[in-house]
Amino acid sequence: MLYVDAYSGKVLRFVPYADSSPGHKLYFWTLSFHMGTVGGLAGKRMLMGSTGSLIFIGFLGIRSYLRRRLHRHAAS
Repeated sequence: MLYVDAYSGKVLRFVPYADSSPGHKLYFWTLSFHMGTVGGLAGKRMLMGSTGSLIFIGFLGIRSYLRRRLHRHAAS
């Protein structure tokens, strides 16, 4: 972790990865995964596919709810 002054460009603090706590390392691994920098092109495609599947599952849930509601309303 490198902390740099935004105005002067002077290095304020440097914490090597090896000296970081396990929690800090886990946090940055999950952050890197979330930003798509882990796994190269395959990692980015996996993230894109998982995002698409979440949208599809949401669509199916709403569609199922509306079909049940319309079916119940038509049967009345």
